[in-house]
Amino acid sequence: KYLVLISEPNNQFSLKNMILLNDEGSKKYSIDMSLFLSLILYYNYNNIDTIYIVGTLYLHGAIVKQNINKAIQYIWLAANQNYEKALIELGNLYYLGQYMATDIKSALYYYNKAADLNNSQAQEIIGMIYYMGTYVPCDIKKSIYYFTKSANQGNDNSQTMLGYIYTFKD
Repeated sequence: KYLVLISEPNNQFSLKNMILLNDEGSKKYSIDMSLFLSLILYYNYNNIDTIYIVGTLYLHGAIVKQNINKAIQYIWLAANQNYEKALIELGNLYYLGQYMATDIKSALYYYNKAADLNNSQAQEIIGMIYYMGTYVPCDIKKSIYYFTKSANQGNDNSQTMLGYIYTFKD
């Protein structure tokens, strides 16, 4: 069995390009991947990207058995260090209520933290939440505010939504 790890500079283990191959070149997972991920985390304990990636692997059951508690633990660790992808992921988990109860206040908390870091995806999501008014009262002014912040960074979806709002306003 072959474990292929394509390392990045200053990163002994790279999860982004990890492939486990057998002699025929097809993917086989014959080692304890949970143990392997623990080793990855041990050697990359300060690497926030690695912590987030391990969390998403547990969340989606990719190469390891799905474990929502571990997933949330690692994603939360990354989010607590203001890692934008993790903030959005936690926002999505609370918003969708897929693995926990839907909690729009918590979702908006994490989306806003990412938006405050100038993350255009988070700004777009908040704009859409206020535009749709599904869990919060519809607020077109707030929607325009967030879509504008996102659109100014080149976000095509936000630019389209602003065009739609201004075209069909009133």
